Amino acid sequence: MKSHSRMLTVTVFTVLTVILLLTLMKPPKPTPVSPAESLPAPAVSAKPVMEMVPAAEQGHKFFFDVFGHSPDEFRALLRRAQMIYQQSDDAARAELEVVVVLHGPDIRFFATNETGEYDDIVDLAAKLDAFGVFDFKLCAATASRLEVAESEVPAFIEFVPYGPQEIDRLKEAGFISL
Repeated sequence: MKSHSRMLTVTVFTVLTVILLLTLMKPPKPTPVSPAESLPAPAVSAKPVMEMVPAAEQGHKFFFDVFGHSPDEFRALLRRAQMIYQQSDDAARAELEVVVVLHGPDIRFFATNETGEYDDIVDLAAKLDAFGVFDFKLCAATASRLEVAESEVPAFIEFVPYGPQEIDRLKEAGFISL
């Protein structure tokens, strides 16, 4: 019992020390800028995706290997795909191609026989597909194993015979994994 109370004391002390240090740290003072020099704030404060990809790997063809994500992780992945589109300029969008290959239990997010729990995922994926940049491909072998029929999946999703084989094909075609 003494070791637990000692550990709790150390943990509390550490947390309080961190909080104290954070409150003592002051943000740097902003440099005054004249109104003539000020620029409007960018629409997106995050660093553009193309800058996050090393220069040697920058291209316009990407793919997501989707296997074993939770619904929240998959939602985040779709939002990242949307961010790629939104942060690309018009010239890059014209050449941009993003393929989302589903070959795991994530397939269930698109099965229309589900309870409607994943309607937001299907809606966002359909919106991305409507941009004409995103292609959703689903592994027919996994769908068969999970007893998800092609008729139970939205029409914008293309079935491919085997997901890992499609990923290999994309890599050979110069697509970059995200």
